Amino acid sequence: NYGRLMFAKGDLKRAEDLCRRSLMLRGKILDRWGLVQCLAPLAAISIVKGDASRAAALHGAINALLESVGAQPPPIFRADFESSLAATRAAIGEEAFANSFAVGQKLSLEKIIKFALSTNNETKSAAEIR
Repeated sequence: NYGRLMFAKGDLKRAEDLCRRSLMLRGKILDRWGLVQCLAPLAAISIVKGDASRAAALHGAINALLESVGAQPPPIFRADFESSLAATRAAIGEEAFANSFAVGQKLSLEKIIKFALSTNNETKSAAEIR
């Protein structure tokens, strides 16, 4: 949540660092709902950084995790989540969004974490995660 707060304040570097650190910890205990809470701000940060394809793949991963626990984004996060989805679609168009979303949705839990922790220098897309 602190990462989400830093994002809201415009401190993208700190927000990204906090979300990644939390992602590592939540990944170790396989906390799927906690992973969603980390991935959502990372997707929004990707949009701000101009990497909508990455954001779409992260949204696909979020969707897969939510489905695995039978949940929807809670009302308190829903507005931010929907805004991020809309910005991602607007940035790359519906077809590219759907393709990247589908790739993210098919990632295993381990690969979701690996992709979310990678940087743009390490990988260009979720499809490159092995």
